[in-house]
Amino acid sequence: MNNKNCEEIMNSYLLLDKDEKVPLKIFLHLFFCRKCRQQIKMLSYAEKQIAAPLNIQTPITDDSIKNVMLKIAPEVYEKMIQKPISISGWIAGGIVMIALLFFSIFITKNMHNESISLVYGLLIAALVTGYCALFICSHVDIFVEKISTHIGKEWKPA
Repeated sequence: MNNKNCEEIMNSYLLLDKDEKVPLKIFLHLFFCRKCRQQIKMLSYAEKQIAAPLNIQTPITDDSIKNVMLKIAPEVYEKMIQKPISISGWIAGGIVMIALLFFSIFITKNMHNESISLVYGLLIAALVTGYCALFICSHVDIFVEKISTHIGKEWKPA
């Protein structure tokens, strides 16, 4: 077969969705054209190799991370160096919030008014929920990495 026809057939084949039935015209061409069959086999093998996990042992050091960041996005690296992420402020804020929660329990306990206690409890619940949501949103990269380690594993019923 000529190269132009092979190129058209390969383009048509690549436009097919995965597991879609191959049209008769493309099937006949692939059946008789050894070159195109070989290309399809190589593409299939390459897809399987790409899907397989990569097992390359690479030491992760501060220098290697810095070099990669400087090549990919130097402006982001400079911004991260100027404003490093500190969790100590979040921890201090959480401790203060817990202390105020316990302090408020003693204050509302002496009021003997259930409606004020309920409103105050709901307010504290909303603040704690907002605090936790804000923490997760500002550190989403940590949580996504933890979650994504389980996504690729196949679920097997017990």
